[in-house]
Formats: sequence, structure tokens, C-alpha cells
Amino acid sequence: MSPTQEPSAWIPLRHSPDFDACAEAALVLAALGIDYLLLEEHDTFTLLVEEGLAGRAAAELDHFARENVGWPPPADLLPAEVPGKLHSLIGYAGLLWAVFYLQRTRTFALDWWQAGRGHAELMLQGQWWRALTALTLHADEAHLMGNLLFGAFFAFLLCRQLGAGAAWFAILLAGTAGNLLNAQLQPTDHYFVGASTAVFGAIGLLSGLQLRSRPSRWRQWAPLIIGALLLGFLGTAGEHTDVLAHVTGMAAGLALGLVWRWLPAPLPPPVQTALGAAALLSLALAWARALLG
Repeated sequence: MSPTQEPSAWIPLRHSPDFDACAEAALVLAALGIDYLLLEEHDTFTLLVEEGLAGRAAAELDHFARENVGWPPPADLLPAEVPGKLHSLIGYAGLLWAVFYLQRTRTFALDWWQAGRGHAELMLQGQWWRALTALTLHADEAHLMGNLLFGAFFAFLLCRQLGAGAAWFAILLAGTAGNLLNAQLQPTDHYFVGASTAVFGAIGLLSGLQLRSRPSRWRQWAPLIIGALLLGFLGTAGEHTDVLAHVTGMAAGLALGLVWRWLPAPLPPPVQTALGAAALLSLALAWARALLG
């Protein structure tokens, strides 16, 4: 930046041989509307500001430094590339399409819809398995496609953080908990279907995992605010939308994410495999209980 004042009116604020450090500080000042000079002499860079603004500029740079302690993280602390993301997403799509086909065709002369849909009264009477089976049933193709697209997107983000097996186990757990809570809060004649409770569980998980104690209140609460905006944008449209199920799913995911963030991520491959298998086995057992009585 080329200020109009004479250089004698400027005083040095930073000296460093590291150009990037000085350039970053200069960008902070520019964003705040504080004029600066960045000079180079004998391989050393000097950042200068007007004498009258030196105190404010120093305070702003100190505040910026405190907010960004530990950022960016070292390469060895970044989420590792974990296997199984693509296969698990294909499996998710295949599972939902398969159950949709079974319910539409009444395969094996079974009423998959009546056996598996969430029903508040029956769940309160002990039919817990409906909290799982309801996640795999959908009212029509549009309902199914919406949950496939949004579910795959948020699950992919979660797989990057937790690993595929842990991510899907956590999503299923959040969706199941959300459905159980929804049944407690709804009228007894209320019924519900769809993976959207688990989809919003994934959003809650992502928010909980990212929530950190930071000096900046905005940064501390930004993930939760974004999650709430997504809930409002994606979770309240449509005549038959079960808004409360979306809220309970996201709340369950948020609580689980706050706990899960203290675990190492990603978990070791044998644990990933065990958690992924546990999620599939839970769904299989729930459907067996629903169909066989």
C-alpha cells in the first residue's frame, strides 16, 4: 500500500526474515483499514504503520495471533485419508434402494411398511426396533432421493473425520436415538419413516466434533450456528416433513459429537471394521425382529 504521509511519520511494528509472516500481518491490517508499509532490506522485512495507529495495530495483531494459536495444524495432526468411504456410500445407497424395492413389491408377501415404520404408541410399548427400521423406509422416490443425496454428502464429510466404519455407526446411533426421542415427544398416533433423522444426526455430529473452546465466540459457536441454519433450510420444508424428528436427530448427533471428539480419530482399522459390522448387524436384527415378530 502506498500511503500519502512521509515515511518519517511511520514506525516499525514487525521485523522478520520471514516474508510470509509479515505479509500475513499486513493482510490483517489491510482488512482492518490500517495503512502500512512493508519494506525489505538485507533479507529482512519490516512492517511499518503510522505512529498514531501503532497501538491499535499491535493490539489487533496480538488478538489475531491468539485466535489462531495452533493453526494451521501440523501435517501429522490432519485427518488421515481412510479407506472405505466410497464403498460405504455405495452400500448406503444400495441398502436404501433395496428396502424401498422390498416395501414396494411386498417381497415374500410381507408388509415391510407396516412392520418397520416408526409408530410412537408401539415404540412406547416396547417395539424399539422401529427406531432403526424406520430409518430405511421412504414414502416415495423423491423422499428417498433427497435422503440419498444429503445423506451421502454429510456422511462423506463425517467419514473423512472418523473413518467409514465409525462414521456410519455414529450416524445410525444418532438416528436411532433421535427416533426414540421423537416417539417420546409426539402424540401416540404419530408415525414416521425416512433416513432424514439420521441425516440430521450426521449434521449434529459434524457440529459437535468441530465445536472447540476458542478465544473468539464466533469461532466457538460457528459450527452449531451453521448446523442450525442447515436444519432450518433443509429440515422444515414440505407438507409431511417431520420437523421434530429432524430436531431430535440433530440434537442426538450434537450430543454424540461432543463426546466422540475426545476419542482418537480415525480409530484403528480393526475398530472401524467392527463398528461398521455392528451397524449392519443392528439393522439386520431390527428387521428380523420386525418381520418375524
